[in-house]
Amino acid sequence: MRTWIFSGLLAACAGKDADSERTDASATNKVPSSPEISIQPAVPDTQADLSVIIEEPAVDFDGDDLSYRYSWEQDGEARTDLDTATVDSVFTRRGEIWTVEVTAHDGVSSGPPVTEEVEIQNSPPELSNITITPATVDELSEVECSPGEPIDKDHDPVGIMTRWVVNGEELEIEGPLTGDDFDKGDEIVCRAYMDDGMATVSQDSHTVVVENAAPWVVGVTLSHNNPTPADIMEAIPEGWWDDDDDPEGYLYAWFVNWDLASEAPTIDSALFSPGDNIFVELTAFDGATVGNTVSSHSATAVE
Repeated sequence: MRTWIFSGLLAACAGKDADSERTDASATNKVPSSPEISIQPAVPDTQADLSVIIEEPAVDFDGDDLSYRYSWEQDGEARTDLDTATVDSVFTRRGEIWTVEVTAHDGVSSGPPVTEEVEIQNSPPELSNITITPATVDELSEVECSPGEPIDKDHDPVGIMTRWVVNGEELEIEGPLTGDDFDKGDEIVCRAYMDDGMATVSQDSHTVVVENAAPWVVGVTLSHNNPTPADIMEAIPEGWWDDDDDPEGYLYAWFVNWDLASEAPTIDSALFSPGDNIFVELTAFDGATVGNTVSSHSATAVE
């Protein structure tokens, strides 16, 4: 019995000594200062994670190593499940006020808390894509714009309106665009306006450059039906059309007895003999783009 009483007295004394040491440590420990903090981004939307930035670290006057403790509130309600410097955007909703309290801790004591708050803003809608068709546009094209599906992180209904932009100028045209509204070399963009009930934002498609339109020749005839050795054969175009108003031009292919004989504008008896069959294929060419090809009737050379 005496042994048990003695042991109990020793334990009690040891406990008092430990409590005394902890009390002495707390009494002599200097409390760390508050840090300076911010929440980034300063104007977050529902797509942004919230991150606490330590702008100026806290100071510990004992030289102790410091750690930081984070407490978050969502519209004034404590979020005990969130205790790190970052809040994932999955937790936030438009219009909420998020507040963080940060304290520095030196292993013994916590410094005075500092707080910062932000309000979650509207997430503007965006489109998955905006497609212009056809992919290759010239003066003959009827150009259409097809906005993709709207994406809104706040799950708001989104209204969409499109406008055409030609060479940087927005036109009051919602439907298809025709060659009356653009020329060769012009740059075309489809601009989509989106309204989620909170804000109206725009998004542009890629730029399409209007290409050269292919020319067109109606037909071709020959200057001679029965050329003699003294004659020079010419190809006579019958009707030229170019939507870009490019100057008239042609490529020539002369055939003698169905073999290619010349690609010059004319052909003479140096390349044919009496009795030979002669015709020409004429291709419209505006200097940039090859158009259609037409064939003449056949001529027969005579002496």
